[in-house]
Amino acid sequence: MATGRVFVILSGLLTLLQISTAQREGYCLSSDYEPYLLFSTKTAYEFVKGKENNQHFVPDCVPIQFWSINRHGTRLPSKTAIDELPRLAKTRDDIISNYEIRKTAPDQGRLCSQDIENLKNWIWNRNFSRNYASDLTYQGYDDLKYLAKRWQSKYPEVLPATYSPKDYLFRYTEKRRAKDSYRAFIDGLFGRDSTRMAPVETNDTTILQAYNFCTTWMREVLDSPVTKEEMNNFKNKEEFKNMIQNVSFHLGYRYSLEEGTIKNIYDMCRYDKAWEINKNSPWCAAFTKDQLRLLEYIEDLKSYYETGYGNELNKKIGCLPLKDMMDKFTRMIDHPDQDQPKASIYFTHSKAIQTLLTSLGIAHDSVPLLADNYHTPNVQRRKWKTSLIDPFASNLVAVLYRCSQDEKHRVMFFLNERPVEFDDCKVGLCTWEVVQKKYGAASKQCNLDFCHENGATRTFTDYYLFSLAAIVILSTKLSNVNI
Repeated sequence: MATGRVFVILSGLLTLLQISTAQREGYCLSSDYEPYLLFSTKTAYEFVKGKENNQHFVPDCVPIQFWSINRHGTRLPSKTAIDELPRLAKTRDDIISNYEIRKTAPDQGRLCSQDIENLKNWIWNRNFSRNYASDLTYQGYDDLKYLAKRWQSKYPEVLPATYSPKDYLFRYTEKRRAKDSYRAFIDGLFGRDSTRMAPVETNDTTILQAYNFCTTWMREVLDSPVTKEEMNNFKNKEEFKNMIQNVSFHLGYRYSLEEGTIKNIYDMCRYDKAWEINKNSPWCAAFTKDQLRLLEYIEDLKSYYETGYGNELNKKIGCLPLKDMMDKFTRMIDHPDQDQPKASIYFTHSKAIQTLLTSLGIAHDSVPLLADNYHTPNVQRRKWKTSLIDPFASNLVAVLYRCSQDEKHRVMFFLNERPVEFDDCKVGLCTWEVVQKKYGAASKQCNLDFCHENGATRTFTDYYLFSLAAIVILSTKLSNVNI
């Protein structure tokens, strides 16, 4: 009887201890089976790609041409990040000391014991040297390899398993990660010996990186302080400052960490998760889900004005791939007997994907993204969500069909293997008449003439004024010299 009472009392005390510990620890990433996985452009493709279905099948139609543009797969950090991220080893040691030696962990909402243990076991991979900065990872290779296999299984008519230069046109930028993504893709299409079978046209990559050739865009968008104005305004809000303070306290600091340190923790969190999709990064435990959403919005604000609808120049700079697609489909429709590639497949980078989506009117919101409207329903449900539209290995595919009934030609659009929702189309499937109406004029008017408007004039003017100023200064100095 007494033994029974003791057992009940001990069980009760254990339960209270567990409840108390749970309350003190708060959120525990290690035991969360549905962690937040959307990390803007560093989101793993596996988390957002479309599910397998039969939406590619169009009754009474056969595919006759395949066009796609692909962002490279998961990559290593840039040179700057590779210099910065190893410093997190000291941050890790400080956090452990905060919890185990200094005893400065918060009373409520502290890291759980398993998350602490995982953080202890984290090490920076010293093989990630500057020589390999931004290179494709093993996961990045698989991203593109299996993407190719899935498309080929759906469209064997236009993606034959045997390579022929008559059937395929490939292009990639000069970056290693783009070339390696191309190699992964043709590995998926043709097998391991594919690199000897598929020559690539590289003589003109302007359509893949038009922004690199446009001084107007660089001056008025990329380098303009206006582009980052909304993002900076958001960072100046109390909500962002409170996030930094709360994350710092959560990690056991009695002061707010620098914004750069928070950024490094966030970057390591999302890189780790993209590299190993089946494991949690211990650095992600630093944030709540709401804090991760806030950090995601900051990235969306930046891209919205740099490559999205926040600047009209982005639509103009993104039109070249659109024109390429329209030209190829038009030629196939007007001259079906001429030799033309069945598939045109390109490999590029995030800016090219986002500016093209802007040119196409995809992911366009009814209200602009601003520093002050983050909590509004429209922005919380925003379409311009880079985690979904431009993760690692993001891809836009357009397939031209020849049909035996009604409209003779139709086009199916996919973004990341999901049909694109257009108001005047049916689950991504558009008639050729609608496609021409939507993009015909933009395609015909597309050029980069605006990229150098006033460029030469400004350069000459600046040079003239600089030279004139130099002459005046030199004359003044000479007048003060005794000869």
